[in-house]
Amino acid sequence: MRKAILMALLAVVSSSAVAGQYSYSCAVENVYLVDDKGRIKENATLTGIMRGERFSADLLTGNVAGQRIPAFPVVKSAVLFPSGKGKSFKSYFQGYNFVSYLEVYEYQGGEEKPFVLHDGASIFSGFCE
Repeated sequence: MRKAILMALLAVVSSSAVAGQYSYSCAVENVYLVDDKGRIKENATLTGIMRGERFSADLLTGNVAGQRIPAFPVVKSAVLFPSGKGKSFKSYFQGYNFVSYLEVYEYQGGEEKPFVLHDGASIFSGFCE
């Protein structure tokens, strides 16, 4: 009986470790908007609200999930460029009336990888692990 319980626990722990290999956990640092003159400017109000907001990005499907990102239900997602050494991970996801684009700069050194996410209205930046 103990052996069966131990085997079950090991299966759960090892599957959790594998899941991390196929997803990113990301945190928002800044939010930008395009002004009426076509310039990208930080939106201090949205940055204050969204800073620290977390979402996950699935490296196999391109799906993004979080409490506030995306703001609407995702109905379709895809990986445009898969993860790999020396290149960025790129995906898009869409809802009924929006399309969003995510790029994670994997070629950057260290555990934290910068990202940019454009959701059609705002541009988010931060780090993924």
